[in-house]
Amino acid sequence: MASMKKAAVDATPGNNPLLEDWSGPFGVPPFARIEPEHFMPAFAHAFADHAGEVAAVAADRAAPTFANTIDALETAGQTLTRVSNVFDLLASADTNDDILGIERELAPLEAKHWNRILMDEALFRRVDALWRERLVPHQELRVLLGVDVVRDHRKTVLVAKCAAQRQRQRCLAGSDRPSDADPQGRSVAHERNSLLYCVS
Repeated sequence: MASMKKAAVDATPGNNPLLEDWSGPFGVPPFARIEPEHFMPAFAHAFADHAGEVAAVAADRAAPTFANTIDALETAGQTLTRVSNVFDLLASADTNDDILGIERELAPLEAKHWNRILMDEALFRRVDALWRERLVPHQELRVLLGVDVVRDHRKTVLVAKCAAQRQRQRCLAGSDRPSDADPQGRSVAHERNSLLYCVS
């Protein structure tokens, strides 16, 4: 990444290349303009957008359907996906001290974000109702989503049980564990499943 260096940059959403429409060839991100300082503001913006989209699904007064629950959840968080993909690519292929520092700062925030979604009781009730009613055959769900619905539902049930335990408040508030790094300095915190923050 040519411009991955410390610099004073304007990382506000209106001037953040991570939050722009990528109009270049094949929709490739503008790597030459991305600085480390752009990532945390972009993640903050993306987390907020995604949380709002998920909250809207959970608060929907209409009876749960595949379209207004499963499909809505799967298509939510597009900005977060874009920002995460760029960051994960750089963290894997072109990392440096700045990126490692962002990984350590980001890990508990990311876990807190996903824990709130996994432990949203209203959201779980909608997903669980669809699962119990079997409105869409399992095989069709698997084809449509590209995931193992049985596995994902069992994980959701596990998290729902966790939500009834004392650890729930710590999970929702964010883990108090510091992000770890291996002896070579590579952060391993982002590899930890967010579920571990509440069931371990």
